[in-house]
Amino acid sequence: MSRYQHKKGQIKDNAIEALLHDPLFRQRVEKK
Repeated sequence: MSRYQHKKGQIKDNAIEALLHDPLFRQRVEKK
């Protein structure tokens, strides 16, 4: 179970990383 949770957390971190490096997302943040 803990291994599954860790895997899930890693995927979440990767998604956040992708969002941070996504130019569209960056533009949206800068506009605020």
